[in-house]
Amino acid sequence: MKALLHFLVLGGLLFGAERLTADWPLRASAQTIHIRADQLIALQEEWRRALGRAPDSAQLQSGIRKLADDDMLLKEAMRLGLNRSDPVVRGRLLKNLRFAYPESRLSDEALLRQALALGMDQRDAVVRRRLVQLMEQRLATGAEVDDDALRQFMALHPERYGGEPRWSFQQVFLSADRHRGDLAAASRRLQAALQSGATAVAGDPFLGGDQFESMSADEIARLFGSAYAQAVAAATPGQWIGPVVTVYGQHYLRVEQVLPAADADLEALRQGATYAVLEQQEQRRVQQSLIELRRRYPVVIDPQPVTLGALR
Repeated sequence: MKALLHFLVLGGLLFGAERLTADWPLRASAQTIHIRADQLIALQEEWRRALGRAPDSAQLQSGIRKLADDDMLLKEAMRLGLNRSDPVVRGRLLKNLRFAYPESRLSDEALLRQALALGMDQRDAVVRRRLVQLMEQRLATGAEVDDDALRQFMALHPERYGGEPRWSFQQVFLSADRHRGDLAAASRRLQAALQSGATAVAGDPFLGGDQFESMSADEIARLFGSAYAQAVAAATPGQWIGPVVTVYGQHYLRVEQVLPAADADLEALRQGATYAVLEQQEQRRVQQSLIELRRRYPVVIDPQPVTLGALR
């Protein structure tokens, strides 16, 4: 009975992977990638659940290409031995077998050989995804960003990397909750104190603080709302304005410094642009490598063959 229970548990581990990755060919050396009819049906069902309709022809071809590419990358990962060497994959496979055979005295290496012999590295959805990601990372290795590419990219996206003004300002806050019955009177007293030029004017504590340095309009809007951001942008530096009403209460504010767009944090902008360009370069390297790999892995939709050109 215990042996039967272990067999059933192991069967659940082997066949409990995602539907789209079930029953892939188990031989790592097999070059042909087979896409079966039941996988196509599952792919269309995924589209219907996500968008409420079946995919059109182009979307279906894209989905098939993704299935084929993932299986191709999996085969490459196995050819390179990543299913044996990667610690995350090894840990996952060993955990599965230790769960199925808790009384086993076999070493980790012996259990790992059993897992690979059973094809668990190809059946387990988590392991498959990890191996595919490892191969994508390998294909992306070597991408570089030079200054010319960076300048061109920033010039093409001025809305993101052209810089924007920033403001440093302070505020005095009146809480709507704390002054439920006398908010208007408290506001008049505060306004009079500010207009008198008093150097120390007390308001209510505000969770975000009362002093703000080098904030963009988007950052101000996220914290206080768009009306507050517009008031800051329109304020004359050195003068108190208000009250500006938000969901928190009333705010009196004074802009202390305006940092023009040209003097904004250029280094931070360049760093953000560098990451974006690097991501583009990596994606390009992956796609170029996939084109080369596809020549070695013919794709067949059972029972009819599909040419690689139709899947590009």
